[in-house]
Amino acid sequence: MSSPILTTQYLRNRLRWPEVRRRETQDGCEFCVLPTAPGCESIDFVFDHEVQCLHSVRFFSWKAHAHFEQWGCELRNIVDAVREVYSFVHRQHYLAEGLDVTGEYVQSDRVRPGESPNMLVKTVKSLRRVYFNRPPSQERVNFSSYVEEEYHFVRKSYREELNRLNREHGSGR
Repeated sequence: MSSPILTTQYLRNRLRWPEVRRRETQDGCEFCVLPTAPGCESIDFVFDHEVQCLHSVRFFSWKAHAHFEQWGCELRNIVDAVREVYSFVHRQHYLAEGLDVTGEYVQSDRVRPGESPNMLVKTVKSLRRVYFNRPPSQERVNFSSYVEEEYHFVRKSYREELNRLNREHGSGR
């Protein structure tokens, strides 16, 4: 049996965050990056039992998760995942969860502070902004900053950027 690819100490050092715990589950092993503020949710690295294969990273809930499979090398995938989680732990990004009229989860996106998601599916009516180690906040979507397209609402500044690139390079919408 080979040694685990990841350890709690490695994550504590790389994330510059002291509260990382390993938890065995029926399906494998999780490394949980725990908030210190009450009522806040963790970010979890989900591995197999041997800690050789990263299955996913859960951001604040089971619904919002990411798979890091871009590289053929599992170590490179893990480095990318750790960098992504670092950006949440240190509030370089927050998770914008799009909710429908009943408050049910529809979509999520990684967003910089002070910004809104570039695209929203048409059923999204409100946003839940989730910062690590801070209670989430919910707000109605400011649709005046979006343009309605066939399947989505697209942030006006993002649509302008896409249009400019299309004019310069002649690519499709």
